[in-house]
Amino acid sequence: MRYVPTLRVDGGASAKRFGAHVDRLIADYGEVAAVNLVNKTGYERPMGDAFARLSGQSADPRYHYTHFDFHRECSRMRWHRISILVGELAPLSDKFKYFRARAGAGVQQQQHGVVRTNCMDCLDRTNVVQSELARSVLEQQLRAVGVLGAAEALAGFPALRAMLNNVWADNADAVSCAYSGTGALKTDFTRTGRRSYWGALQDARNSIERYVRGNFLDGERQDATDLLLGAHRVRPGAAPFADRLSSEARALIGTVYVCFFMLVYAFFYPRGGRWFGAANVAFVACWSAVVALVFATVMRSHTAEMLSWPRLAAYPYRPPIARTSASLEIPLVGSWLAGAGSGPAAPAASSRATGKKLA
Repeated sequence: MRYVPTLRVDGGASAKRFGAHVDRLIADYGEVAAVNLVNKTGYERPMGDAFARLSGQSADPRYHYTHFDFHRECSRMRWHRISILVGELAPLSDKFKYFRARAGAGVQQQQHGVVRTNCMDCLDRTNVVQSELARSVLEQQLRAVGVLGAAEALAGFPALRAMLNNVWADNADAVSCAYSGTGALKTDFTRTGRRSYWGALQDARNSIERYVRGNFLDGERQDATDLLLGAHRVRPGAAPFADRLSSEARALIGTVYVCFFMLVYAFFYPRGGRWFGAANVAFVACWSAVVALVFATVMRSHTAEMLSWPRLAAYPYRPPIARTSASLEIPLVGSWLAGAGSGPAAPAASSRATGKKLA
């Protein structure tokens, strides 16, 4: 249930797959310019370092590697700095060319390479960079056919630029909805060419929704995919979707509902008639503390049970204990009871009772 999942990079197993992937790209497209957009520091660094190490081991001269730390280069709304990457790739783009044919004259030019872009999930940052590369190549194509002059750019044709931006942004939203359940992030830049604070707030909303969907609603989506792809064959018998939460989990969920009801009640009917009166503040603080205690309990001993897991097909990442009774450990309270039970004056019966986890 962590907002950022644990990152594990299996360099040994990845080396063979990486080599096969690069060989396939070169066989299909010719030369390849690999653009890595992950952060060079922090959580994403192991992924970026592994990618750079494997790319350095490639001896094929048709494979080119570039690492552009998107978040660092474009931090503080400096999204115009994407042009640095586009400029760096310009010589390769000119070398790769693009397919061109004329009616009656046949093929006049063929494409000899592609730009392969990735971030962590190849969705948001990737789409932004690909949209800028597409704009650059489209300008070359329009100049080649005489639509644009040598000194003209798409920026001088707002309607055409807006249409291109919206095509890319709509594509990003469609892919993102299928993948994460929300629209893509950073589409304010893709649509308008400018990053805004309103767009950043929209990204924050989508990120929160992705967290909720990914943890509590994604199991059913995966089950639907498994049914469509034939990964699960329907057989007569008990319904696999029966929800068998333990009594402890049901009690925790019920407690959260009661707490939220009391907090809403305090908002509409504040104690003492004032929202920020001492009585109402204490009332809200107490119920908020109960909510925090419940969430800490879930994070400590009921995470696997509370999450939404696919139930039709077996997946190696699914823990062996899910939707089953789990021992209930209450943070702070449990340790206090255990300490009290181990005191010299504690009765033997009390020691036996508190020597076990509360169930």
